[in-house]
Amino acid sequence: MRYVADDWCIGGKKMTWNLAFDKMMEIKNRYEELFGKENEYDGDNWLLHWVDRIGIKEYKEILSELIIKQSGDLVLLHYRIPHEIDGKDYFEAYGGILAECRSLVMDLRAESMVLTPFRKFRNLGECDETSEENVAERLRNATVIEFSEKLDGSMQSARIVDGTLVMSGSRTLDRNESFRLDGGYRYVLSHENYVRMLSENSDLTFIFESIFKNDPHVVSYEDEGLYLVVIRDSNDGREYDYREVIDMAAGYSVPTTSLYGFSFGEALGFLSSASGREHEGFVLNVDGFRVKMKSDDYVRINNWIFRLKDDSVLLKTVLAGEIDDIIPKLPQEFKEDVIKRTRMITDAIECRKATVENYLRLMESQGLTEKKDAMIWIHENVPRPFDVMVRCRYLRQNVDYTKGITMKEIHQRSRVETVKDREIDE
Repeated sequence: MRYVADDWCIGGKKMTWNLAFDKMMEIKNRYEELFGKENEYDGDNWLLHWVDRIGIKEYKEILSELIIKQSGDLVLLHYRIPHEIDGKDYFEAYGGILAECRSLVMDLRAESMVLTPFRKFRNLGECDETSEENVAERLRNATVIEFSEKLDGSMQSARIVDGTLVMSGSRTLDRNESFRLDGGYRYVLSHENYVRMLSENSDLTFIFESIFKNDPHVVSYEDEGLYLVVIRDSNDGREYDYREVIDMAAGYSVPTTSLYGFSFGEALGFLSSASGREHEGFVLNVDGFRVKMKSDDYVRINNWIFRLKDDSVLLKTVLAGEIDDIIPKLPQEFKEDVIKRTRMITDAIECRKATVENYLRLMESQGLTEKKDAMIWIHENVPRPFDVMVRCRYLRQNVDYTKGITMKEIHQRSRVETVKDREIDE
């Protein structure tokens, strides 16, 4: 599928099914109209080079919303963090261009689409279009209704173009930049059935969930591999129904998703009680309109994994006494890291306790019998924050060993001031 500059109308009139591709070709043609083809392919990022020279505000704004990765003549476009743009929903801005930038890959020199992953689709209840009420209304008159298992892996797209395997991760084209993508290439090239499937259907982009033990997620799976979950025709943009995907996968003995015979209400009920360690959720296909439906427990666990990567959040969770209830729900790989960091926190607290006890022993060795003398000694000899703790401990009051503790102190606890035995003996 190839397009040349003469095929494009001035002003960027739509020429293909893909809005994002059309806009990038509009930018290229505008550059050629203004500056000719001289220096057209200068630099490491041709799109930025063209837009910088053209100077049109809209082009700059669109590219600022995209992660752009170029490798040779190929360029990958992926949307950035969604936010409201000029009062519009992120994926509705600029005519809906950003929704097609789900790691769309194009050949800028040949002016062709190479990998065409699925359009961005939303979570149930994420926006007005995917509210339960509106989804239920769609279902009333639908011809195709499919509840497919949503697999918890990393997205990879693949296609054979002119006899060459081309793959991308969610945000990269270069296998040297991603162990996941490198693993995907290795896996496809070492499995004849995958190579045959791609070779015999070269107009199709195959989208997989990469599930391997070296790339852990919330849900654990026994079998590793690339699971086929979406097929899209790069000629017309049609996304295959899940029944078609499953039939294609079966024909080549490729693992894929599963379909469930739920009603909408049954699916919601299942997801409200399902274990997040066993089920991420479903993708609901209603006549080509797709909605992500995630289990409540999966969302909770995933949120905790994301939040607990922040040391300050982990510290607050430990101090609030909540971590013991959360750790058992975490996948083993994340659990081990959280346990290790939690122990650092508890060790630092124990270190504080030991330091307070050492100061008390040292004070006792001074033969201080009067309360007034003890308070003066603490003021003159015990640094903050231990002075308050030692004073409370001396007065037999409750001691808060966690007050004011920080992650900096925890990471440097080996350097926290302690009273050594040598000092006590003196």
